[in-house]
Amino acid sequence: MKTLTVNATTDLVTNLAAGDFVATGADLTASGAASTVDFNGSVVNSFKTVNAGGLTAGGIVVTTGALLTSFTGGVGNDVLTLGAAPSASATINLGNGNDALQGLLAAAPGITVTIDAGAGTDTTAADLVNAGNAANFKAFEQVDMAGMAAADNLDVTLLTNSTITGVVMSAQAAIGAAATISGLAAATANNVFVSATTAGQTETLTYTGATGAADAINVTFNGANQAVVPVAPNIFAGTVTTKNIEQINFTSGGGTNTWNQYTSTDNNLQKVVVAASSHNLNFTLTAQADVTAGVSTTSAFTSFDGSAATGNLVFTQTIPAATISHAAVAIKGGTGNDTLFAITSATGTNAGSPPSGADTVTTGAGTDIVNVATAPVRSITAPLATTIADFVKGDAITFNAAAATFVTTKVDVSGASTLVEALTTATAGATVGAVDWFQFGGNTYIVEDTNAGTFNVADIAVKLTGLLDLSTSTIAGNTVTFA
Repeated sequence: MKTLTVNATTDLVTNLAAGDFVATGADLTASGAASTVDFNGSVVNSFKTVNAGGLTAGGIVVTTGALLTSFTGGVGNDVLTLGAAPSASATINLGNGNDALQGLLAAAPGITVTIDAGAGTDTTAADLVNAGNAANFKAFEQVDMAGMAAADNLDVTLLTNSTITGVVMSAQAAIGAAATISGLAAATANNVFVSATTAGQTETLTYTGATGAADAINVTFNGANQAVVPVAPNIFAGTVTTKNIEQINFTSGGGTNTWNQYTSTDNNLQKVVVAASSHNLNFTLTAQADVTAGVSTTSAFTSFDGSAATGNLVFTQTIPAATISHAAVAIKGGTGNDTLFAITSATGTNAGSPPSGADTVTTGAGTDIVNVATAPVRSITAPLATTIADFVKGDAITFNAAAATFVTTKVDVSGASTLVEALTTATAGATVGAVDWFQFGGNTYIVEDTNAGTFNVADIAVKLTGLLDLSTSTIAGNTVTFA
């Protein structure tokens, strides 16, 4: 047995290699004013005891093995990774600070000893917990899904000596497909923290008590700094199903060069609000069809509010089946360069059901793109037109035909007494993909003819608030830019 004493006045990162105390383990004592003392890369059986109580400002980061008999955390944020189960007689107290308990995925230990998280907001890896040992986890506030196996399910009500208020999706290990955290209390366990997962991941969060009309969760992205500006999202929540939650509040934070992603599949979701943030957010709403063939279901979503956001926003809506009913959505962009996808909506898109509304878009500041490729008028007697309230120079509209052409000359619809007549006039004799514009009723309309020469339910119409001159606008591919 040997004793290793560390007095760290500045941050320390060091490892012990095989042969350095590994056979019997060392007693490690850490003190000093460092914010971090990191032994995490050491061989797992390097330490028998760890005492970081002498650290006056920071915490310790360490991996331990089966030799561990005691662990005392510091006043800062400790990270203890269990490479194997400690003995049943071990004492583990993480101390003050916001501490994290992790397990090595290849050797997730069966915990038989009480682990006291102490004060602070403390997190345990969900894959360390099971029905037999859950009561051994004391004073934890969060569970980390990283490391959960595919289709694994942790019911947090098993943690009878902890009060779980949040879920973490961290970078320590991939999350198994369709992993579930259940038993979350809607009134208190409404925080989700995303630092990094793998693209394409799927998770389910199930809440008890989410029976009202205003249940909300708060999703905070806090990924680490990235070396370069990404060309696509690099911090992923994946596809998350949150049962019976009506609102998601996003804080799209994190380090430098982070671009955050989240896809929701909850048909009960009604509203998304994005807080002020300097980082990009890509949010997708994917409605879910009923598993029974031919049975209709409803998406309740009506509002995407990114008006406070300072990063770039991408908002996408996917309605994958004709049996899904959905209402019109109010879409608000922020001060970044946003891409906002609009759809026209139908209440019951089965045969004979009438359309119910079109989205209204307020782009905000920045240079924005409104994509209306899946926003047809749906009806030639009661046509739906996407409304853009603040279309300005530099903003653009993306239509649905790659071979679209823009007709710069305003169409004269002065003989029309209804919008239907104006749209019919604007599309008369047009070629497939032709995008025309006209002014009617104090507003400006732009319409794409998708079938050559006649007004059709598949044509796309956009209403631009006010009288705008689009004659100098340009087109590239299927995107028209207001010049």
